[in-house]
Amino acid sequence: MPIFLDTSKRRKLFIRVFAVTFASITFLGLVFLAVSVFFESPQRPALTYAEAADSYHYYYSSANDHKIAITFNDGPQPGISQSLMATLEKDNAPATFFYIGENVFMHPNIVHEAATEGFTIGNQSFTGSDNVESSATRLSLELHATEFLISRITGASSFFYRPPYLLGVGTDPTMNPYLPPSQDILWAMENGYNPVGADIDPNDWKADTKEDVESGVIAALKSSPNGHILLLHERPQTAEAMDAIVQTIRKSGYTIVPLSELLTPPAQLALTQPLQQGDTDATTEGQVSQLQWFLYKDGDLDPYLITGTFGSLTRTALIRFQLKSNILNGGSASAGAGIADAATRKAIESRSVAVLQHNALFNAPVLHPFAFTWIGQLFAFAYINLFPALHDGLSAIMWLALFIVLIRCAALLGLLAWAKRQERLAKIGDPEDMGEGISVLIPAYNEEENIRATIESVLHSNYQPKEVIVIDDGSTDGTGGVVREAMAAHPDEPIRLLQVENGGKASALNHGLEAAQFNICAVLDADAVIEEGTLSYFARHFKDAEVGAVAGKVCTTASARVLDMLQTLEYAIGQNINKRALSTIGAIGVVPGPSGAWNKRFVLEAGGFSTDTLVEDQDMTLTLLRAGRKVVYEEKAVAYTETPHTVKNFLKQRFRWVYGTLQCFWKHKRVVIEHPLSSMSLIVLPNIIVFNTLLPLTYPFSDLSLVIGLLVSDWHGLVLPFLLFTAFDVSYAAVGVWREKDRVRMLAYVPLQRFVYRQLLYYTVMRGLIRALEGTGSGWNKFSKIGETQRFYFSALGESPEPVLDFLPSFSPLPDLSTSSSPSTSGMLSLSESSDLQT
Repeated sequence: MPIFLDTSKRRKLFIRVFAVTFASITFLGLVFLAVSVFFESPQRPALTYAEAADSYHYYYSSANDHKIAITFNDGPQPGISQSLMATLEKDNAPATFFYIGENVFMHPNIVHEAATEGFTIGNQSFTGSDNVESSATRLSLELHATEFLISRITGASSFFYRPPYLLGVGTDPTMNPYLPPSQDILWAMENGYNPVGADIDPNDWKADTKEDVESGVIAALKSSPNGHILLLHERPQTAEAMDAIVQTIRKSGYTIVPLSELLTPPAQLALTQPLQQGDTDATTEGQVSQLQWFLYKDGDLDPYLITGTFGSLTRTALIRFQLKSNILNGGSASAGAGIADAATRKAIESRSVAVLQHNALFNAPVLHPFAFTWIGQLFAFAYINLFPALHDGLSAIMWLALFIVLIRCAALLGLLAWAKRQERLAKIGDPEDMGEGISVLIPAYNEEENIRATIESVLHSNYQPKEVIVIDDGSTDGTGGVVREAMAAHPDEPIRLLQVENGGKASALNHGLEAAQFNICAVLDADAVIEEGTLSYFARHFKDAEVGAVAGKVCTTASARVLDMLQTLEYAIGQNINKRALSTIGAIGVVPGPSGAWNKRFVLEAGGFSTDTLVEDQDMTLTLLRAGRKVVYEEKAVAYTETPHTVKNFLKQRFRWVYGTLQCFWKHKRVVIEHPLSSMSLIVLPNIIVFNTLLPLTYPFSDLSLVIGLLVSDWHGLVLPFLLFTAFDVSYAAVGVWREKDRVRMLAYVPLQRFVYRQLLYYTVMRGLIRALEGTGSGWNKFSKIGETQRFYFSALGESPEPVLDFLPSFSPLPDLSTSSSPSTSGMLSLSESSDLQT
């Protein structure tokens, strides 16, 4: 029974149910996310000019004397953010982290950790670009996108917004009511955000060491003695200096407070002790400033008189309030005039509810009901815990794949250089020195379009003696008739036609082996033509009695179609580098169908070609290697073959190669235990599973890494490995086609192969894996031919079937096939890495 086949179909049912369920959940999750982005974000009330002015006035009131809020820009940054939070938590120092949306998207776990530990989170736009405020629409979108992520992760909205590079706000704590506001600041306020600047800036982003950061903070504190907002950046040197910074601030007489304490006035007032002229904040625990703030908000005191000292002007303002509230029975001359006695404090507390109620906006974040539903909690849990792992995994996959590819290609290029040296020293048989004879086996099933050219090319080979055996595997077209016409045209040539019941290529080849009179058996596909010296180059290797097979070089028929050119490029790279290099260490993984020769005795000893797999040529190649026989590569044994011309036919052919390769790997896997140090165990099988199967599965991740990396500016983790991968592809391709006459044109197709062709290869590998897991099985998937090989052969002669094959050497050999039974799983280095192509 063919490998992987499960006639019960239980595996297929289980896998498909799982796939449909997973795809449905993923799709619904993405739809839910998209809908929530546009429809579930809360409507944030706009921040009015008066509210922003209140924040400004309160900031400069005496209530904030000797207070400092520590703020950080450009987060979250992996490692750095956690280090900063750990130090701040140890030192019991509150802080505000202004996060860039791109970084929030990539590191939700850090945002969640910051919120859980009680740090304030602010919005620094999504991109952190200096063009973020180029229009109201862009700013709104960037604020909304960042706020959406923060709110889903933390369950609450951010209220403070720090413009990138402090655009429009500068050293002011917020909008300055005494200066004309810039348009971008008004846009931010319309979106419900309080813009935040910074008046203590040590420029730590310029520092090289933690000592530079510390000295910068000390200098900034001295130059801004009345400042309250310290601006730092999430940088390694800042994280190292954080403990010293906290100690420096406190030793300088400052109290470290949350940013909200500096910018958000009280929402309600409750004075607990009598206040009168001469009192100060120091003697009343800050209640003088609170009284002054209330009198300002009630319209009785100028905001610049909020000094924390109860002076005559404060007393006058308090008397005005007492008169309005009918607290003074005898007018301003009453004994309690200008004193916050019990009756006055009670009236102030009652009145403060109405006077200060809008300040509640500053203290109450906008909560998202969605975040507290079970769906929201599930989403947040999955996003916070799984996404960082996916991101890190994607980056790791890219770097690991790049590393493996670089190592492998360096090894192949080294072997290639060694191969050139060995070729100069090698003394194998002279191709003009004819041997014992060669039998050319041509299995054919419905090949009437090309088989005449195949026979003619063999007949005009310069090798003697030879025989041609065509095995008609139950063809339903005119294949047999075309062969008889060739026999009639060449009555003196040893051409035989075996017509057998259809049983597949392996069965047909076994019939041909039984009929062959020579021990050297060349096997050609019925849509391939060979060069004049191909059989001679095959035969000379069999002077070594241990050679079990010789793999020739396969070229395309040079069609101008884009798909054909992409295959041409793939073949060239696979054979000119991979096959030539691996031949030096006895690691050729497949003898291709269009151009190969076998030692009949060794093949029969192995039981003949097997029907266990869809790639009998690769299966037999691995069988011979497993038995200790030599398999070599001869690049001068050139055959030209017709390649699929449509995507549908291409996918058919490549699926058979991929599926058959997996079957071969599974069939011969025990050689790793039987002969752990053999080339099969160390090179051929790892090459099949890693570079023919696993590496192609990374192609979508490679493209995804580029998209995500560009969206979130993750240049080091995602974009850089992609760019290196691509640069190496182009360089490797250039080496692979260097010996080709049409190399300039072929290199022009590299970008198209990189972004389009490899997606087809990924599809065939994924489909092959799924079918193998399901146990579905597969047929031969023969693609229909259009006679391209025959036109190629006879058009070069300028006449009809009376050929001489002298013309072929004048053509530049078009790219080769690689050495695996599956097509090089890619055409380019990074993609294929598979040194093997199936034909």
